[in-house]
Amino acid sequence: MRRATAQRIVLAGSLRGPVTDVQWPTKQLRVLGLPVRFNAATVFDDRLREQIRESGRILDQVVEVWGYVDRSGVVPQFVATHMASAAGASTYKARGFVREVDDELVRLGDQWFDFSGVSGLPAVGDFVWLRVQPGSGDPAWPVRAW
Repeated sequence: MRRATAQRIVLAGSLRGPVTDVQWPTKQLRVLGLPVRFNAATVFDDRLREQIRESGRILDQVVEVWGYVDRSGVVPQFVATHMASAAGASTYKARGFVREVDDELVRLGDQWFDFSGVSGLPAVGDFVWLRVQPGSGDPAWPVRAW
């Protein structure tokens, strides 16, 4: 039997960006406009938990979300296993399945991303990792790299 020892383990968050909507009663929010569901098992880091406790608000705060994509609904959504504050992040990130491509715009979930600044386009159904320019996601978040 062969054995191996990991020299390091790297955890990569699924999403990083501003919270654009919060629905506390249904335990749902949006990060970069993408739907995220959380539950009693979701771990919030101390900084984010304190912020929620003090003000009850995280709207517009930049967070990082770890979790997985649940494709069982009409619009795929992330199920958060861990959330942390990511204040000061210089790049946002998103990942997910491409639902639609329209010229230089690509839709993940129900949010559009602008690919005009990068080369190539993914195809519908592809799973993509995006580096996103901070700023405005209205009408689409500008993609830096994919």
